[in-house]
Amino acid sequence: MQHIIRTATRLDAAALTALARITFSDTYAAQNTAEDLRLHLEQTYTTEKQTAEIDNGAWLTLVAALDGDLIGFAQGGFTAPPPCLAEQIPAPQNPWEILRFYVHRDWHGRGVAQALMDRAVGGATAAGADGVWLGVWSRNERARAYYLKTGFRQIGETTFTLGTDPQRDFVMYKPLP
Repeated sequence: MQHIIRTATRLDAAALTALARITFSDTYAAQNTAEDLRLHLEQTYTTEKQTAEIDNGAWLTLVAALDGDLIGFAQGGFTAPPPCLAEQIPAPQNPWEILRFYVHRDWHGRGVAQALMDRAVGGATAAGADGVWLGVWSRNERARAYYLKTGFRQIGETTFTLGTDPQRDFVMYKPLP
């Protein structure tokens, strides 16, 4: 069976919330406290919040689906970039952020991530971006390696707070043609 990548609708909000909680926990639970993880999940991944993000015309929410089940997602849009981006990338700048990018562990290495990334970058291009940036946890070597493989380069660092724990993220950037 072949997965499809499509723009999320409000009807996806509950399933997207469930997938986001699973993929985020799979990625970060082993190296963080249960309390910080719980706080983050409660603040970030609720059906109400996902519905609002899907409805947000400034963001693009994509889902990867197979037989109606969500197996991956990406969210992106224009946001205020971290200072290191302005320091490293010459003006003019119109960078688009990939805010979230997750694929269920059962689908790693099966082409879902690449199809999802291609659609996310296509969405950025269609929105008029001249580059795409993202933050990746400094301890997430698998994700960092994937982003390097897909043409991103590390340009600096920023802080991401997980629950109450400020953590180091690498900022990665990919120029668009």
